[in-house]
Amino acid sequence: MDGDEEEVRVVDVVDARYVGLFRHATFNRLQSVLMDQLLGTDDNMVVAAPTGSGKTVLHELAILRLLHIRSRSTMSVQSIKVVLIAPNKALCQQRMLEWSNIFPGVGLSVVELTGDTDTSQVNRQLATANIMITTPEKWDSITRQWRDNVFLIGCVDLLLIDEAHHLG
Repeated sequence: MDGDEEEVRVVDVVDARYVGLFRHATFNRLQSVLMDQLLGTDDNMVVAAPTGSGKTVLHELAILRLLHIRSRSTMSVQSIKVVLIAPNKALCQQRMLEWSNIFPGVGLSVVELTGDTDTSQVNRQLATANIMITTPEKWDSITRQWRDNVFLIGCVDLLLIDEAHHLG
């Protein structure tokens, strides 16, 4: 970024139904620069930016893009499956706290799957949740049992990895 980019207003790019999901009236420079690619393409993205630079909002925008696509198709919004892999339980809990307050308002359920999750509940939660927040270890455990979870692995629409440099 060379400093010439203008910050984009939330109301200018986010569907009116979802504007209330954002705490700020404008996206910051990082978010504004990546807006066209994020909302206008199916490109995979890797964003390397410092802590506190607004990468979580990029994740939220990716989820909103998926919502927008589904709402314009014959596919149900309730069938959306998003997986967020965060490096540790504390970050999973933080994201769960934030997202469980915003995404149910647009019809998406959010669950946290960590080592503390009761194993008898995992399959039910995987089947019913729209957004799954998990640690690398738990995701590894789930995907190693792919025959039991083939329904999940085959229907993940969006995979988000937070703090990828921590994933060993």
